[in-house]
Amino acid sequence: KNHWKKPKIEVSCDVCENTVKLEPYEKEGNKHFCSKSCWQSLVTTKKGMTHWTVLKIVKLYGPISAQGVAGRYCTNNTIMTSRTAANHLKLFRARGIIEMINPPIENLSSPATYQVITDLPLGMVVKDKIKLKG
Repeated sequence: KNHWKKPKIEVSCDVCENTVKLEPYEKEGNKHFCSKSCWQSLVTTKKGMTHWTVLKIVKLYGPISAQGVAGRYCTNNTIMTSRTAANHLKLFRARGIIEMINPPIENLSSPATYQVITDLPLGMVVKDKIKLKG
């Protein structure tokens, strides 16, 4: 009685769209995948985790430039340059997953920005190499 309980938040898995309940403690409170097998199916694809992370950054912070993606991308042992980020974004633009927003005519020195244009789970897009453009 009179104890505040943290609410259970439901999110969908980034690979299979199953519902995942986030637990109120730190170890389980930040899930993106429903199971270890979903996570492994994404990680074992070629550059799967890198591609998923880039798309997640664009979805969360978009519209964002390649330099912004490179600045927000951090793992324990790798860094990403803006040129590498631009190459990943170019791949996803060719597949029709993200779109490029050109800078306005008044300010052509500003970089092009990108945003995600699909509602599909990003893990599924990366794992199955989905192409939305013909």
